[in-house]
Amino acid sequence: MCSLLNEITIYKSVINKIEYSIPLDSLEYGGGLLGLEGKPIITEFLFDKKAKTSISSYTPSQDLFEEIEDPRVKGFIHSHPQGRWNLSDGDEKAMEEFLNLNPNISYSIAIIVTKHDYKYKKNNNEYIFEFDQYKKICCFICYLNEGKLVNNPIKPNIIKENYQELLKI
Repeated sequence: MCSLLNEITIYKSVINKIEYSIPLDSLEYGGGLLGLEGKPIITEFLFDKKAKTSISSYTPSQDLFEEIEDPRVKGFIHSHPQGRWNLSDGDEKAMEEFLNLNPNISYSIAIIVTKHDYKYKKNNNEYIFEFDQYKKICCFICYLNEGKLVNNPIKPNIIKENYQELLKI
């Protein structure tokens, strides 16, 4: 099922909160993503104020893990302020460990917040923020295949919190 999922729906309010909560300065920042149980929809972003951050890593806090112990967990988001748009080896290892420790979760969404450079064509898995158009998100779906992580780009579908829009999903 996971390999067939090619789109993740994200509430516009979540996008707005991410845009204003995660800066692109010299450190990596991040948080958790929650959504509708059993559906590929992200409805909530939890900024991780107590995370361990550096110029090259984001380590979620124990507080975040306790807050997202929930069947609504969809994944994680963090920044790559230096401009890297894909998952690092450390990101992949963390996602693989998370999925192996949580066998009830069939997939996890990984979102990277990074710089947008207009010299390059926008990819299908990217969304450029409205107010800071030099910042974007890059979305990936991660799942296990025989215990090993597979991550694929996934298209973000941004919607307003509207019941009629949800009926289409």
